[in-house]
Amino acid sequence: MPRTDFASAWSEEEIGRLADAALAELTRRLATRVFAPTEETGDDDALGRPRSPS
Repeated sequence: MPRTDFASAWSEEEIGRLADAALAELTRRLATRVFAPTEETGDDDALGRPRSPS
């Protein structure tokens, strides 16, 4: 079975879309963890800021 080079198997546009999607997901997860109230306090986010009123 011949080896396929990753770069030649995917177009630059496809790689860019995958990279954009991965970055968006990582950003969403980071924002969820950093700015969400922590389980320990229930009131502060992970940076120690008070939860904003909703």
